[in-house]
Amino acid sequence: ICEREKERLIALESIIDLLSFVSRRVEAERMPLYLIFCNYKNEYLESVGFLGLIRSCRGGVEGAWESALKLLPVSAEVARELGYFGKTLGLLAHADQTERIKACLSFLKDERVTLMQTLPPRQKSIKSVSVLCGSLLAIILI
Repeated sequence: ICEREKERLIALESIIDLLSFVSRRVEAERMPLYLIFCNYKNEYLESVGFLGLIRSCRGGVEGAWESALKLLPVSAEVARELGYFGKTLGLLAHADQTERIKACLSFLKDERVTLMQTLPPRQKSIKSVSVLCGSLLAIILI
């Protein structure tokens, strides 16, 4: 359970980093989406195949976005928000796209804070239960 929660946090942080990168490139350079994704590097998103899938779709990123999302261990709320974001990716006017990216980033950062607050108590509970089970097993064996 603990490892799964850590992976969810890593995935969330990686997507936040990706959208921050996209935001900077769209705002400052007005770079095409395909080139933005080709220039972005993230070890986790590469390892799960997310970026590879996005980069393989030269015509439109929005089609590959939905398939790539299925590779990430995120909550249903995060998946829904990212799904909606992907449907609008590259289809909005520049100002609207920029606002949509900022709104999505804000939501994801709030989710990250929530996840980070719940992770330490869960880790502590899991450790306590593990120690208790180990102690019980030792008593039974004695």
